[in-house]
Amino acid sequence: MIGVIGGGIAGLTAAHTAQSRGHEVGVFESDTQVGGRFAPVRTASDAVLPRQPPGLSTAGAASQALARTLGVELDAHAARTGYYHDGVVYPVDRRRELLAFPPLGLRDTSYFRSLVDDGGVPPFTVPDHTLDEPEALADVTARSFVTEHATESLYEQAIEPLLSARFGDAPDRVSASWLVNRVIRQRTGSTEVVEPRSLVDALARSIGRDRLHTDCRVTAVGTRRGAVDHLVTIEDGARTEHDVDAVIFDTPPQRLARLTGDDWGGQTAATTTVCVGLDEPLLSIDRVTVVDETPIGRLVALPGPTEEVTQIIYAIVADESADRETESQVRHGIESLFPAFDPGTIRWSAVHTETVSVPSVGYSDHIIPDDGPALSGGFYAGAASRERYADHSLDATIRTGQAVGKSVAGRSW
Repeated sequence: MIGVIGGGIAGLTAAHTAQSRGHEVGVFESDTQVGGRFAPVRTASDAVLPRQPPGLSTAGAASQALARTLGVELDAHAARTGYYHDGVVYPVDRRRELLAFPPLGLRDTSYFRSLVDDGGVPPFTVPDHTLDEPEALADVTARSFVTEHATESLYEQAIEPLLSARFGDAPDRVSASWLVNRVIRQRTGSTEVVEPRSLVDALARSIGRDRLHTDCRVTAVGTRRGAVDHLVTIEDGARTEHDVDAVIFDTPPQRLARLTGDDWGGQTAATTTVCVGLDEPLLSIDRVTVVDETPIGRLVALPGPTEEVTQIIYAIVADESADRETESQVRHGIESLFPAFDPGTIRWSAVHTETVSVPSVGYSDHIIPDDGPALSGGFYAGAASRERYADHSLDATIRTGQAVGKSVAGRSW
């Protein structure tokens, strides 16, 4: 059997790929549901939502092909993006909207447009050739890239808030590779959002529910003569050993290190997401980056799932404390950002944390190869893999899972 530790989309895709090539698989997920950051969460109103909001990510070739193979359609829709500045939410998807965004002057606006939609007015444009090879910018900071090819004020007013919202206090260390990958995604997919829930469900059905071990924690990877031999799990309080021929890790790099004894020197950032269901809409813009000083870095709005809940708001804080104090801070933060907001419109709330690898300068030194774990028969498909480190898109995740699944299936065990 090929054991897969972690039931995120990469792990499920790897399991599906290996299984479709004739291998027996077993997926071991410590959470109660598979899907990783998109695992379904049932709310107090009985609605089912992803734990984290889906990101801006075009439905690329890999995700579309996988969806066709599984016989499902990806739910994709256009999203409006904007910035919160000095008490006002400013949409920034169109040229006239950017011109109305107070922190940016005409020159900054031209540079910004040249980044996100290939517009702008020469000579105030970012050269296209600088966006051709994101990986070549691994050792260049986003700050130095923007200030070299545009302006310091564009970085400080538009780019730095975006980086801070995602990576906390590490904005000046973030590599230009991540920024350029995001710019390319926005150019090719406009501002599309792909909801991967149907893909998660279809992958789970294809693999087989009996092959998915949820609420099951892997505590050790057993070896024999330097090669993986078995997994030790705790499920329902019982310790079990599962014989395996190979192991695929769809885990954060720190967990990989704990299970294998490998060292990993990369950086991570933790975020807390407070999700609230409102009976009255708060935002008309789907994705808002907050420029003002506040614990909240981003606000993401989704349509309400029921008649009683008309809008879902994900408030994202660069903090790893998923506790009631953080939830209270977020509620107060929303009230301070929107004085007219009525807390009585909140029908329910939920709190979740997520840890991500920060694509900081020099991140390429910390990429974990597909067959990188220091034991024979170990393979890696997690967030510190080559495809996923600086590209957080759904397509990069699926490509990683497929590549690892094929690599494992191509070996003789």
